Amino acid sequence: MLSLTNTAFFTKKFLIGLLILLVIIIAYLALSSTGKNIYNALFPNPNPPLVAFGKLPKLDISEGIKPQSNITYKVDTVSGQLDELARDLKVFTIKAGVAAFGDLTKANKIAGEKAFTIPPVNLENGKATYLDKKDPNRFLTIELTTGNIYLISDYLHSQRVIMSQPNSEVESLKIATGFLKNQEFSGADFPIDKISYIKYKVDNGKLVEALSLSGANLMQIIYNRADIDNIPVVYSSYNKPKVNMLVSTTEVESGKFVISNIEKYRFSTYPLKGVKKAYEDLKAGKAILNKIFDGSEFPIRNVSLAYLDTDLTTTFLQPVYVFGSDDNLAAYVPAISNDYLISK
Repeated sequence: MLSLTNTAFFTKKFLIGLLILLVIIIAYLALSSTGKNIYNALFPNPNPPLVAFGKLPKLDISEGIKPQSNITYKVDTVSGQLDELARDLKVFTIKAGVAAFGDLTKANKIAGEKAFTIPPVNLENGKATYLDKKDPNRFLTIELTTGNIYLISDYLHSQRVIMSQPNSEVESLKIATGFLKNQEFSGADFPIDKISYIKYKVDNGKLVEALSLSGANLMQIIYNRADIDNIPVVYSSYNKPKVNMLVSTTEVESGKFVISNIEKYRFSTYPLKGVKKAYEDLKAGKAILNKIFDGSEFPIRNVSLAYLDTDLTTTFLQPVYVFGSDDNLAAYVPAISNDYLISK
């Protein structure tokens, strides 16, 4: 017959063994795909996403380059796999431009200071278009409510451009920044260390990237946005970002100044779909490329998160997964979990 001491001893061992078993079961459930929901219920995220804006509109990526259906995506990272990233991220509001008395007067002043004719040669749909006083093929368009500007000219067929060579990056930047001096242009939002350059030559009426300054005709200055909470901001197009100037030896030949009024103080966190789901969306063609890709195999060197700042009118700055490849090629996949998007 067991004594009271023996009974207590075996009871204690049984309880310890039971506790160990429970710990093993919980750990297994937490690590298994079927047990993640149970684990999250037992150990909830201390800082759950706020989703204060309710369900968000789907990120419009229609302005990007649609990947061809025959592309094969190959994970070729250092680790041989796609590492998981943050589970949630901030979404920021974007303030829309509002029409105000004096918008046309302000636009006329800007155009006049840039040596364009006043009044505009065309005024419709909230946009005023002005003609260069010296060049009949050079036009400046200003959006009245936003102040965004677009400059176009026939530089691809200009002998002056074709026979010229651009200045150094420093000198080209001075020309570009001088053209933008009348714009609401914050050095904090577009810091100098974020500026990048692309050299181009004109070849049979087309722009082709040049390998050296001596073989170039134009210099493109790209004003990239500063990171937001250490997350970079990217544009749909590598070659046509939202703020860029194409500069020749003496002046800006083409460019655009399109700025989203991102309200950094108005944000809310939202759950992300996860890298695995984003990779599935990429393979299913639910993505865009930042430049034309004619190959059949797309090597993925890394994956990261970024905010996609599009030219399209939108109310929110949303994140994307960036599947980086070679030569600045990247694929963008909307990152917000589908459960928190308006279904249409």
